[in-house]
Amino acid sequence: MEKVRSILEANGWAFSHTTPIRRHDGSVYNHHTFICPHDDQWRAGVDETPGTPTHVGRLGNGRMTTFFANALAKYLKRKNRELLRGCGNA
Repeated sequence: MEKVRSILEANGWAFSHTTPIRRHDGSVYNHHTFICPHDDQWRAGVDETPGTPTHVGRLGNGRMTTFFANALAKYLKRKNRELLRGCGNA
C-alpha cells in the first residue's frame, strides 16, 4: 500500500478518503481513494491488503483498469500528460 501511495502522490494524485470494507468472515480492511490533479472525475482505488492491485478509472463509465505498482507508475505518467492536454476520456 505504501509503495502505491507514494507512486500516486509522486504523480500529483491527492488522497480523498478511506472506506472500511467488511469481508464475509467479519474482518475489515480499508479501501483508499485518490483523485487525479487534472480531472477530479478520475479516481484510483487502493486496498491495504498486500498484493492487491490498484484500480484506476473515470467516474460513471463503469470501467476500471487494474495495475500493480510498476505498471501503475508508467500509466499515471501517460495519463497525467493526456489529461493536461484535455484528453481525459481515454
